[in-house]
Amino acid sequence: MSRTLQILDTFIFCEGFKTRNTTLHHTYPLAFDAAEKLLKAMHKNTIDTNRKLRGTIIKGLNAVTEFYQNMGIQLPALNQTMTVSPVLSERQLNHQHLSQLFELWNPSELISQQNTTYLVGIDKTDQQSSFVIQNIDMSPENMKVLYQLSPKDFFTKFNINYCLRDNSTL
Repeated sequence: MSRTLQILDTFIFCEGFKTRNTTLHHTYPLAFDAAEKLLKAMHKNTIDTNRKLRGTIIKGLNAVTEFYQNMGIQLPALNQTMTVSPVLSERQLNHQHLSQLFELWNPSELISQQNTTYLVGIDKTDQQSSFVIQNIDMSPENMKVLYQLSPKDFFTKFNINYCLRDNSTL
C-alpha cells in the first residue's frame, strides 16, 4: 500500500511518470496499476469543497481496496486503518451529540502495543475512520460522557483536526 501511495505522489508531482515505459512500472507493476486506478478515481469529480475532497479521498481508498481484492490480495480495511479528517456543518459540529455522527471503536485487540488503548472515531455516514485517540479512559462512565459531547467540544478536548463543510470553492 505504501508503494502505491508513493507512486501516486510521483504521478501527481512528476507528470512524465504516467507512461508505462517507466522503471517504476516494470519494478512495481501491481502498485503502479493500483496508483493509476487511484488517480483515475480522484480525477472523476471536481474537488472544490472540503466535503468533495473528503469524498474523493474515500472513493480513492475504496478503489485501491477493490483493485487489490480483485488481484486476490487482502489488505487491512482502509476505511478503518487510514484516517480522513471529518467534514461537518456548523449544525453538526455545535448542535448534535458525538453519538449521532460517530461510532467509537476500540481496536486494541488488533494492535499489540502494551499499556496503550486506542479509540477510533468511525463516521456513521461513510464508515470512514475520522480520528484516533490514544490512552483514553475506556470506562463505561467516561464513554457515556464522551458520546454526549458535541463534536466541537470533543474535538477541542482531544485536539482533533476537522474541516467545516462549505458550499464555497476551495
